[in-house]
Amino acid sequence: MNESQERAAVVLDKAIAEVFRNESARLSAGLNFLEKSTKVRYALDELSKLRIGKMPKYDEWVSPFYLNWYQGSQINLAYSTITGILGKESICKEILTDTGRLYVFDFGCGALAMQFGVVLAIADALQKNQKIHSAYIACEDESEAMTNIGKRVWEQFKSEIHKDAGIPYLEQACELIEAQTDKHFRMPHNDESSWISAIHAAYAVNKGEVKKVLARRTDEIRPNAGLVTSHKTRTRIADFISPFHRNDEYIKHKQNIHGIFTGELPETTKARRALRTSLWHPQNKFVVPPVELGYSVTWEWRDATIHIYTRQ
Repeated sequence: MNESQERAAVVLDKAIAEVFRNESARLSAGLNFLEKSTKVRYALDELSKLRIGKMPKYDEWVSPFYLNWYQGSQINLAYSTITGILGKESICKEILTDTGRLYVFDFGCGALAMQFGVVLAIADALQKNQKIHSAYIACEDESEAMTNIGKRVWEQFKSEIHKDAGIPYLEQACELIEAQTDKHFRMPHNDESSWISAIHAAYAVNKGEVKKVLARRTDEIRPNAGLVTSHKTRTRIADFISPFHRNDEYIKHKQNIHGIFTGELPETTKARRALRTSLWHPQNKFVVPPVELGYSVTWEWRDATIHIYTRQ
């Protein structure tokens, strides 16, 4: 990581931690000790389904714990993949127009990891004196709880950036982003390079519907590039939902993507452990705080398969 990327990692960590603390406090207000412990256990049990490829219930209790546990790695995955693509001249020319205007349709956007990945990549481009004029991101997800918490992190992220005078390019990049999450988004203009992304969006239970949506949006948008990611255990599902797989209009690129951000998110880890400490109670000896809350939170993603396609 260079200095700007290190600073970006710090402000992201602070933003995620602050929103997690605020949401935990809001949801816990009025609950007694046992009720709070039960809700936390429920959220963590739902998220544990991800380890075996099942879809959790992304409700208002699960979303802050997803944020606290997975958001950093998902942002890193999106950012590192975009950077890896743009760093390859052979495919870069296929997905960026000379106008410097970008359109992204992000299906299964969750807590807006792709939006953060795009803004980080734009900041890098601006620092290299590349001309980027705008980025429109159409975000679609069935879970309003996830998109809402993503928007809270986005606002907190911009607030943290404003406090750090050492990352002016990141502040400029945020000003170029226009994001829409209400499903009434526009189609790309002729001078915009268009992408479709689906980051860890499909599960066995929803793969049929995801396939239909991505196929329809691909027909409408006719994107310059497609990005589909999945856990390695769900590679077949990723191929099944991808409108680019076995499509003669698109070329699949094999890329070894390495994470740009590395190590721990210290503020996020601290917020997680503080919650665990708060769940200890001398009069409730039989309620043991979840051991997962003591684990460190890192930027590394687990076993992701990345499918990159560009139009021929």
